[in-house]
Amino acid sequence: MEITNPVGGKTNTTLNSIGDNYWLEQPYGILGNYNYVVSAVDIVSRWAIGSGSFSIVDTVFPIADAGPDQDVTWATVVIFDGSGSWDNFGISSYMWTFNDQGLVTLTGVSPSYQFFNPGTFVVTLTVTDYSSNSDTDTMNVTVRDITPPRITNVSATPSPQNIGGFIDIKATVRDNVGVAGVWIRITDPYGFPSNVSMPQIGVDEYSLMQSYSVLGTYSFEISATDSSNNWNKSSGIFEIKDLVAPIFISVSALPNPQEILYSVQISANIQDNIGVLETWVEITEPDLSFAGNFSMTYDSGQGIWRRNFLTSQLGLHYYTVFARDPAGNWNNSNGQFFVQDTTPPTIRPSTSLLRMEVDVPFNFTAMASDNFRIDEVFAELESPTSQIDNYSMNYGVGIGTNYYLILTLSELGDYQVNLSVKDIAGNWGIATAVITVVDSYPPTAEAGPDQYVTEGDLVQFDGSGSTDSHAIESYEWRFVEDSQQRILYGPRPVYTYSTAGTYDVTLIVTDYAGGSDSDSLRVFVNPKTTGDGDDDQKGLWDTIVNDVLIHYYWIIILLMTVLIVLIVSVAAKRRSDKKKARARAAARARQRARMEAEAQAHEVPPPPDDELPPPPSEEDFAPPPPPPT
Repeated sequence: MEITNPVGGKTNTTLNSIGDNYWLEQPYGILGNYNYVVSAVDIVSRWAIGSGSFSIVDTVFPIADAGPDQDVTWATVVIFDGSGSWDNFGISSYMWTFNDQGLVTLTGVSPSYQFFNPGTFVVTLTVTDYSSNSDTDTMNVTVRDITPPRITNVSATPSPQNIGGFIDIKATVRDNVGVAGVWIRITDPYGFPSNVSMPQIGVDEYSLMQSYSVLGTYSFEISATDSSNNWNKSSGIFEIKDLVAPIFISVSALPNPQEILYSVQISANIQDNIGVLETWVEITEPDLSFAGNFSMTYDSGQGIWRRNFLTSQLGLHYYTVFARDPAGNWNNSNGQFFVQDTTPPTIRPSTSLLRMEVDVPFNFTAMASDNFRIDEVFAELESPTSQIDNYSMNYGVGIGTNYYLILTLSELGDYQVNLSVKDIAGNWGIATAVITVVDSYPPTAEAGPDQYVTEGDLVQFDGSGSTDSHAIESYEWRFVEDSQQRILYGPRPVYTYSTAGTYDVTLIVTDYAGGSDSDSLRVFVNPKTTGDGDDDQKGLWDTIVNDVLIHYYWIIILLMTVLIVLIVSVAAKRRSDKKKARARAAARARQRARMEAEAQAHEVPPPPDDELPPPPSEEDFAPPPPPPT
């Protein structure tokens, strides 16, 4: 409790206690209003305060005590001592009166005076309390040659000093007769005093060197006495602080290197003369971004501060560990650790054996995964003719680790697919697959319209209207002439018939997958008409007969030609209808295959058949040419 009296004086006193109840019971020597402040501290140095006030009145007369008689050396300053005077609340004034070449009046509890003349002097002390109550007492001063010791050059170094360090308190003490002893009273920051004798270290030099373990401001008072029992005092202060920052014995980050997405444990062995109050670590990512400021936990069993950090970036990380002691001293230590990725990614095709239509787009997919992050996925295709193409596969957003590649393959046979995936750490994974390209749709043969020629004319066959989903490998034209099987090759061969007649010609087209189709046409070869130039030598009858026979012959040919044209037209119309139906079916199948492949690439279902565009209509095919007249 700190009590402030009415005149501003302060006292500090430790309270008495029973359990949680604390009190102070004592008399007060000053009249008026007193203020008090109660301060409490717990074992971890946390404080609380409370305050109040009270008033003191006085009806009791003081008791004056001028002190004992004194025997002093002449020319020595006499110090009067009225401190033995008493009052129940306090003395407001001390007045000392005596005669020394006249009336001398001194005031104060311990005034000093140097007598001019030796002798015995009767000194009267009048004390008055704050209620003007007074009392007197006398003492005799015998003036002799008495000189008290003199204390100079008082110092306490170094100040401030680190806790646990040594303070050297020195003073020079001299006396005209001789110093009998020197003592020092040291009061710590909590008000606890200690009295020790100061050793003499030289002529008139005294020193006390010792260490101090309590932080705060210390006060001290040096007292000296001579052989005549004369005393003197001198005081001073010094300060004890914690000036030493925490010391890092070691810092580490283990394991180093560490795999990505695993934790690194950052540890620090730190010592301090008082103790470490708090520790934390700041971590910087490899891209120089700030990962965070993380508090560390003390492992009392190992005496180590620790923090686990979950890695999320590849590369060199930097960290700084900070430590602070209770006095606010700071220190730090730096380190680094490396995060790597040694786990290769994996990749596998959706199917290792794939069968696809030639020239039809399809979606080739593969599943790739990595413990951290995939950088690129590649596909190398080697065609059946050993042609190699490289592709970068696309990432299927929204479907996990599915990568796709839309391919349209134009060679029949087996394609070797070499898949490779690379993660951002440069690790590779590989897989293989085989794509077998087939042609499941046979070609559609188109031999062209029937042809009408004259014996000896050149016939131009045209099968270029034949179609296939991929490509036609061969064209064969088969017919019989003069009881001999004739075979022509190529899409547009030519031939000259040497004999008039009607010839059925069959075109057989074969694609590279072995699929085939056939179509037929007829070639009508008319006989060649000739004249010999002897008509003028025949008779009139022969001329008439010949003319009639010739006209009859042409009439017959014309009638037969009209009949044949009608029959051929009907047959050609039926063949044309069949070919158109097959063409529409093949076109619809190819169109649906393309749309299914595109839908698979974009995850959109193909439309139903009734929403497909219509196949070619009859208007898309030209009508057969009319027969020659």
